[in-house]
Amino acid sequence: VEARLVDACRTCNGRDRHTGADVTVGGVKSFGVSNENGVVNTKQRAADLRDRGIIFLCRKTARAQKIRTLTRGAIIAALYASLTLLLAPISYGEVQIRISESLTLLPVLLPEAVPALAVGCLIANLYTGMLTDIIFGSLATLIAAIGTYLLRKKPILAAACPVLVNAVIVGL
Repeated sequence: VEARLVDACRTCNGRDRHTGADVTVGGVKSFGVSNENGVVNTKQRAADLRDRGIIFLCRKTARAQKIRTLTRGAIIAALYASLTLLLAPISYGEVQIRISESLTLLPVLLPEAVPALAVGCLIANLYTGMLTDIIFGSLATLIAAIGTYLLRKKPILAAACPVLVNAVIVGL
């Protein structure tokens, strides 16, 4: 998907007009190509651009979206680490049952979950003090999250990826 920045859009201010389009990431809500006479050819133009993978964002909307993505990632990392620490008696030791590993399915819906899960696992593994757990456990979660993201079009394979990765890497 190609994103093009414009100076203003209806997402930010309903009275702004500009050359370009008013397309929001969530869908085409208020779209139009502006000229000196006003907004023209709205629905057909929106469908054409969307089919070509082009979305238009104003600078404020693009900045807000980056902040939302970063915030979601931080929440996912914190959730992984806190779930692991909250359930520490079963999360650490010879036999580990990590309920937080179920979050490795999130990359199917949210791409920002891939680095967030790796960071959350790293933070949780720092409490063990074991270098092998810190390195290989975090690496296993990162590989599982990447595999889940890459297989997101095939949900059953995406769900199997964390299981297989953890079985191989953690099992060694």
